[in-house]
Amino acid sequence: MIGDQIQNGATTVWSSMVIYIFVCIVYVDLLQSALVEAMRNGLDKLVGTSSGYLESLPASVRARIGYLEDVQNDYDAAEEALNEEIKGLERKYKPVFDKLLLLRKNVISGEEPVPDAFSVVADDIQDDDDDDEKEEEDVVGIPDFWLVALCNHPMFDDMVGCSLFFFLLFVRHESIHTIPTICNEIYR
Repeated sequence: MIGDQIQNGATTVWSSMVIYIFVCIVYVDLLQSALVEAMRNGLDKLVGTSSGYLESLPASVRARIGYLEDVQNDYDAAEEALNEEIKGLERKYKPVFDKLLLLRKNVISGEEPVPDAFSVVADDIQDDDDDDEKEEEDVVGIPDFWLVALCNHPMFDDMVGCSLFFFLLFVRHESIHTIPTICNEIYR
């Protein structure tokens, strides 16, 4: 009986807290909206009005600023023309890159056969163990290509340490369901 009353009291307190937090969030949102609107109205009044700084400069400096604005406009026009040409080149070469990216994907996944010029000749293999050769023949594509590539890329080299590399390699080969258990064991 007393336990039920305590539990009901706790539920009431909890409900009151949730309502209070909700009201606070709504109130803060309204205050933020009002503040943003007030700032916007104040800034709208300032747009187009001069601070007086440029007018206080000598005529020779104002002329130089005018010339500088003209030079900047020419620069902006040249940059816009450059960007248009770059976009045109990107559109032109997109089909070529798409074809090469698809080919790369297929080579990595093993869907694309290796041309004879790149095939490993059996005489070049120095292994005496036939089991190793059989294992190599069973491999499809390039295993863990992206993991190894990213771990060896200079940009990610500092971020991905040796232990993280081996962890990612392990995760790649383990069932996704065992990962939370492993992480819980590691970070206890």
